[in-house]
Amino acid sequence: MSCENERDIKFEELYKKYYNCVYGISLKNVKNEQEAQDVAQKVFLALYLRVGKMQLDCAEAYLVRAAKNMSKNWFRDTKRDRENGSLDEMWEPGSFQESAEEAYIHANDKREKGSIMAEVMDE
Repeated sequence: MSCENERDIKFEELYKKYYNCVYGISLKNVKNEQEAQDVAQKVFLALYLRVGKMQLDCAEAYLVRAAKNMSKNWFRDTKRDRENGSLDEMWEPGSFQESAEEAYIHANDKREKGSIMAEVMDE
């Protein structure tokens, strides 16, 4: 099993185990279901990018802290945008980074395409 595959498996386990916790913290802080989902996605994207670099026994603490911090950042950013009258620009399609799920799916697709190409090249 490759390191990348192990990382993806571990990420999936962490996502399933802690998503409700992260979403709950986000919802408690931002008080909006859609915004809480966005915050949770950003938290898990950050985790996905760090899974191979961090001690996984610290994942729960990392996720809780990240959810609290990203919720605070959301308040700061939306307050500033409301004050500047640029909230509409913030919500334009395509203005967000890939969600954690999208990044995970994209990485899987890319890996599958690579192995298919390798098989075709070997034939």
